[in-house]
Amino acid sequence: AYIIFISTLGAQWLSRNVPLLLSHVLELVSHQKATQNPVEACCARRCVSYILRATIGEMLSEKAQLEAAREICEVVKKLIKSVDLALSDSNQETRFGATDISASQHVLVCALQELGDLILRLGTTVSPLLRDSSAGVLDTVISVALHPSLSARLASAWCLRCLVVSMPSLAAPLLDRCAERLIALKSSSEAVILSLAEDLLCSASQNSCLSLHRVHAGWLLIASLMTLAMQSFILNCGELMTEDILQRLLPPLPCAVALLTR
Repeated sequence: AYIIFISTLGAQWLSRNVPLLLSHVLELVSHQKATQNPVEACCARRCVSYILRATIGEMLSEKAQLEAAREICEVVKKLIKSVDLALSDSNQETRFGATDISASQHVLVCALQELGDLILRLGTTVSPLLRDSSAGVLDTVISVALHPSLSARLASAWCLRCLVVSMPSLAAPLLDRCAERLIALKSSSEAVILSLAEDLLCSASQNSCLSLHRVHAGWLLIASLMTLAMQSFILNCGELMTEDILQRLLPPLPCAVALLTR
């Protein structure tokens, strides 16, 4: 119904009302009733993506699609700013809840998928938009990589891939920027937790009265950072279990067993 209605109004109307279309359609996928469970959320995202693809992706000219991509960037930028502000707010009453995070991820996934499709369709003609500092396409897409939702982070990664496919010259700068962000993550909460866990495990033998408690606390902190169980980790990350790493892991095992038998 949406596609037929917009097709009836025509491409000229659509080019003038892209912000209105984005606001209305993305609001549908952020509604709680549309995303009550993962299956419904996936169906809602596919429907919204289909609407955007059949209208913005098919009806508009290249120039209008560039402007549409700019509008999508603005939508993503505003949403990411609101999420970051809410997550950094110390006031528990104003912080985003699980429902708000879920709603934002669905909007971001749909927006980034459409942005990636537009970039692939436009190819090298998207370069003026990338050079426009006011649009901030690269910064906006990369900022979604720190979103709490895995789906939003994957959509961000896919959109970055589309950028590199359309503009191969971006590959090196993007790699440099990602490396810089990894270095900056040394001060993140996850890195601090891992460092604290390592300190607890390394200092466990210094005080026999607290050894067991330090070992328990250290491993609990490390387990809190792992999103996969050990079996899944070994199955999917087998390349990390090299002979050298295994040899480094074996010496502490006898000490741990001796500690547990006390």
